[in-house]
Amino acid sequence: MGLFDFFSRDRKVTPAQSAPTVETQQVDFAPLVPMAAIISNNDAQVAADIATLAQGYEAFRTAHPDWCAKMRFGDPEPEQLHATIRDAFVYWLAGYDTPFVYGAYIDWKEATDDIVGQLKRVADSLGLSLDLAEIPFPGDEHTEAALQQIAGYVRERGYALTVIDTESDSYHLYLVPQAEYDRMVALGASVGFRVYSPA
Repeated sequence: MGLFDFFSRDRKVTPAQSAPTVETQQVDFAPLVPMAAIISNNDAQVAADIATLAQGYEAFRTAHPDWCAKMRFGDPEPEQLHATIRDAFVYWLAGYDTPFVYGAYIDWKEATDDIVGQLKRVADSLGLSLDLAEIPFPGDEHTEAALQQIAGYVRERGYALTVIDTESDSYHLYLVPQAEYDRMVALGASVGFRVYSPA
């Protein structure tokens, strides 16, 4: 699947299947704001948008009705709200029909060139000096192996290839400063998100 299919393909998420360990109404989503700041290198517009999301899905949908409709979030049941907020967060930051390019969305079986191409856009958007074309891929690697190799490359240069798990067959990838990675994981855990690095 090519890089330019990113904005045309159907997203593969099933919020109804997600079961957070904490009831949504008990979750304080305020940590989404510093998570977004880490991911976006303190983009002020991202901070404002995610602060709205942290107030709850209804507040975010009121602010962005067309986007939420296009993403087919609909009217989530109470047990779906946690997954809906998570999915809104990851897709908004990944630039899925938004003005931001702070993350990459890839399928579980993605061509390595497409992974590198999407992450290059992220690095360029953040102003990072990462030349992913330097990575010596063998040419027959599976997606997970490619991600592990990329993770090792960026770690040596002070960044962590970070995944926010959406319990789907896709990956949402972000390039965060290695010094902020543990904080990112802890912030994610505080709102019931699994955040990890492929290697």
